Amino acid sequence: MLFLRQKENKAGVIFMKRNIIILCCVLLVLSGAIIFGYFVGKIHSPNVTTSTEKFSGKIKKKDIPEEQINTIAENQEQVVLPEEEQNLQNNQQKTVISRGDAKQIVSSDYQSDGHIVVMSEDDNSYTIGCFWEMYFDEETGEPRFNMQAAEYVIDKYNGKILSVKKQENNTTNTTEQQKDMYFDYYQRYQEIESNVEYLYDNAYSTADLVEAGENELNEWDNLLNEVYNYIKQTISSKEFEKLRESERNWINERDKNAEEAANFDGSAAALEYNGSMISQTKERIIWLIENYI
Repeated sequence: MLFLRQKENKAGVIFMKRNIIILCCVLLVLSGAIIFGYFVGKIHSPNVTTSTEKFSGKIKKKDIPEEQINTIAENQEQVVLPEEEQNLQNNQQKTVISRGDAKQIVSSDYQSDGHIVVMSEDDNSYTIGCFWEMYFDEETGEPRFNMQAAEYVIDKYNGKILSVKKQENNTTNTTEQQKDMYFDYYQRYQEIESNVEYLYDNAYSTADLVEAGENELNEWDNLLNEVYNYIKQTISSKEFEKLRESERNWINERDKNAEEAANFDGSAAALEYNGSMISQTKERIIWLIENYI
């Protein structure tokens, strides 16, 4: 019995040792695997992290050279707009000069007497005219301009003179034209004076004489108005204001004198009235020609 017990104890010891050896081998394998995995992960983990981050669109600043980072930032800030939007943005950034400033630019370049007027404008420029003469429309009271001496096109944004057309001989032309009109109106005056005589050829009664006088007065009135309208186109606005005031005063004085001349009863009053009106109108025509033409 003792021998059997000893044999059983010996077999149990051997079994236990075998289990311990197997357990140690398993632990050894696991330890080796852990150690191997640790070193492999430490070697390859930076590349894996960088690749993952790149793939996800996140790049660490420390992994990219500084020059490359600056280039990327510049490319991200630079936005290319369509051509129309760029033009609109450029125009919005520009400052449009005023009409007054544009006229001042023309005045500095033109350096001559006359009237400077903005005739038209578009999105990019002003068209400005220089005129020798200005007068006022009798019906509307608005200023009118004659005898253009120059035409400028001014850039609305930078004030540059884009083009200019000048007529240097306008002063000479004006003087020559006035001389021609001076002699022309004197000739017309003499023609009317000669031709109105036929109006009285068949006037046998006072009524006929009155009618002939009215017709003659119409002839002189037409010439007076023609001379007056010509003059107002050839003088400055200040001169025309003086002339218009003078003309109004003269009309009042003419009518007053004519009424005084006809201040009596009878059919002869109309003859005296027409005669006074005719003589004063003729004198006014001569006065206008001599003083303004």
